[in-house]
Amino acid sequence: IRHSVWHRDICVYYEEAKFVVIMNDTNDIEVKTVAERLHELVNIYPLTVCGTNGSYSQYECTASIGFTTLLAHDNAESLLVRMNKGLRIAQSRGGNVVVDAEACGVT
Repeated sequence: IRHSVWHRDICVYYEEAKFVVIMNDTNDIEVKTVAERLHELVNIYPLTVCGTNGSYSQYECTASIGFTTLLAHDNAESLLVRMNKGLRIAQSRGGNVVVDAEACGVT
């Protein structure tokens, strides 16, 4: 994830199997473009895991991505709530999709 965003952006592990990317000075079109690029990269490159015996296994991965942008009334909590709602919408659509929370009416 870190190598797929601008150096000024912040990537953090949020909770179980969730990551947050905070993008400064970015509009909704740029955010959507990055979300779609991350989604594509996760689908293209398999996860390679080294076993205890030194053997390697590869696993195909998917990504359900919910994204949003900062609104005038937001604070950190409201932003994360909207992002999580977008993620739940993505998962309810069968997963492995990118969802714009605001476009789905989440405010």
